Amino acid sequence: MKIPYTIVMESLHHKSLSEPHFHDEYELLFGLSDGGTYMINGHAYPLCHAMLFVLNKYVLHQCIADISSYEKYVLHFSSETLKMLSSTQTDIVSIFGNFDYIAQLLSEEQFHYFNNLLANCMPNGGGFGDDLRQNMAFVNLMLYISNLIRQRESVVGLSLKNEYNSIKPIFDYIHNHYMEEIRLEELSQKFFISKYYLCRHFKALTGFSVGSYVTNYRIREACILLRKGYSVQRAGEEVGFGNNAYFIKTFKKTIGQSPGKYAKNY
Repeated sequence: MKIPYTIVMESLHHKSLSEPHFHDEYELLFGLSDGGTYMINGHAYPLCHAMLFVLNKYVLHQCIADISSYEKYVLHFSSETLKMLSSTQTDIVSIFGNFDYIAQLLSEEQFHYFNNLLANCMPNGGGFGDDLRQNMAFVNLMLYISNLIRQRESVVGLSLKNEYNSIKPIFDYIHNHYMEEIRLEELSQKFFISKYYLCRHFKALTGFSVGSYVTNYRIREACILLRKGYSVQRAGEEVGFGNNAYFIKTFKKTIGQSPGKYAKNY
C-alpha cells in the first residue's frame, strides 16, 4: 500500500507570493535555490539553497520570491499518516506534536542526502517497485525529521532577516492579543509609528495587511478550538469575533467550508 502524502517540485517567480495560509496537515519545504522570504508566524526567514522548513499544523505562513525562479520541494502529510508509521518503540506522532516549526540550513552532505530522499518520494512512472521505493524514502525522511525535532536543532548559520526586526514586536503583540479588538490607531500609538507607515511597511515587508494577518491568525486559532470540541459560537468568541454570523462567513471564506462542517469532519 502506498503511504498517503503529497509532494511536488515547484517554482515561484519574481515577486510572486502565496496568500498567507495554514494547513491542517504538516508541511515540509526544502529550498533548491536562493531567492526569497518565508514568513512563518511573524518571523521572516530567507528562502535559500539547502534551507529546510518543517511546519506543524495550523502554522501561518507565506512564500515571497525575489528572483526570476525560486525552486523548492513541498511535501504535505497528515497525523493519520504518522500514526501508520509509528510503533511502541518509535512514536513519531508524539514527536511531531512537540514543535511549531523547524528552520534549518543543511550542510552540502546533508543536502545531497535529503534531496535524494525527496527525489525518491516522487512518483516515477508507476513501474515495478516504485511504490516501495517511495514508501521507504518517506519513512527515512520522517525518521530524519524526527531526530531533528528530538535534538531541538535550530537555524544553523542563518538568522531572521534584519529588516523585519522593526515589525517583530507588532507580530508578538498580535499573537498575544488576537482575541481582543486590535485597532490600527492603537498599534500606531503603542509602537510610536504613524498609521500610514505601519500599513505600508507591514504590507511591503510581509505581503500581509495588518487586518488580514489578524483575521488569518484568529481563524487558525478557531480551527484548533473546533478540533478540541468547542461549539462554533464559543470558538468564534474565544478568538475575538463578537458576531457569530461574521465569524461563520469569514471562516468559510478562509477555509473553504463552514466552521460547523469543519468541526464535523474532525
